[in-house]
Amino acid sequence: MASSIVMSSIKIIRPLNLFIVALTQCIIFYLVLSPNFQEYGLSLILNGFLAPLFILVTILITAGGYVINDIIDYEADLINKQQKVFIGRDGMTMKNAWLFYAIILIVGFSISAFIAHSLGNIKLSGIYIVAVALLYAYSKYFKQSYLIGNILIAAFTSGVFLIIIYAEKKSLVQLEMASPQKFKELIDLLLGFCLFSFLLNLVREIVKDLEDIEGDTLAGYKTMPIKSGVLLSKNIAITFSIILLALMVYFFSQLSVDWNILKWGILLCLTIFQIIGILSLFKAKSKQNFSALSNLYKIEMLFALVLIYIFS
Repeated sequence: MASSIVMSSIKIIRPLNLFIVALTQCIIFYLVLSPNFQEYGLSLILNGFLAPLFILVTILITAGGYVINDIIDYEADLINKQQKVFIGRDGMTMKNAWLFYAIILIVGFSISAFIAHSLGNIKLSGIYIVAVALLYAYSKYFKQSYLIGNILIAAFTSGVFLIIIYAEKKSLVQLEMASPQKFKELIDLLLGFCLFSFLLNLVREIVKDLEDIEGDTLAGYKTMPIKSGVLLSKNIAITFSIILLALMVYFFSQLSVDWNILKWGILLCLTIFQIIGILSLFKAKSKQNFSALSNLYKIEMLFALVLIYIFS
C-alpha cells in the first residue's frame, strides 16, 4: 500500500513537466547567467546552495499546482483523461491528495522563507504565497473561464524566467555597470524567451481545452471551445502561433551573434516544429490530434532551452 501511494504521489506531480521546469532554471543559472557573470568577476546573489533551493521552490510551486488542479478537476478528468486520474486509485484517496498538497505547500514556504531570510529580501517569500494562491484560484475559478485561465498559466510558465530576473536584479545592476552591452544582450535574450514561452504555452493551453471539451462541457465549464466553438478556438490558436513564428524570425534576425551550423540547425528545428504545429492545428479534429499537438509543444520548448544556452 505504501509503495502504491508513493508511486501515485510521484505521478500526480507530473515528474516530466517538473524536470522541464528544473532544467529551464538550471540552464539559466548555470549555463547562461553564471558564466557571463564570472567573465566580469561578478557572482550571482543566489550562489552556492541557494540556487538549488530556489529551483526546488519553483518545482514545489509547480507540483502543488498539479495536485490542487487534479483535486478540483477530479470529476471532469474522469471523462477527459481517465487513464491519467491518480486520485481514487493505488491508495491515493482525496484525503491523501489534500494532505500531500498541504505538505508541498508547507515545505515550499519553509524553503522560500529561508531563502528570503538569507538574502534579507522578505518579498521573495511573499511571491511564493502569491504564486500558490493564484494557482489555487486558477484551478478553482479561472480554469473554467473564457481565456483567463489560459493566460494565467501561460504567464506562470514564462514566469520561470522572470522570477530569476527579479531575484537577481541587484547582481544584474552590477553587470550593467561592468558591461552595459552584455547586460543588454542577456536581458534581451531572457525576455525574448519569456515572450516565446508565454505565447507557446498560451497556444498549448487553448489546445488542451480543445482536447478536454467533452468533460469540460459536462462539468459546466465555460472555456473558449465551449463558448466560442472549436473552429474559432482553433483559429485563435493558429493566429497566436503565426504571431509567435513572426516574432521568432524578427528576434533572431536582430541578434548580434556569430552564426554557426549548430545555431542554424537548432533554430531550423524550432522553426519547423512551429510550422508543423500551425499546419496540424488546421487539420486537428480529434482528441488524439490535440493531445499530439500538446506533446509537440513540449518538445518545441526543449529545443528553445537549447537555444537559450547556445545563444548566451
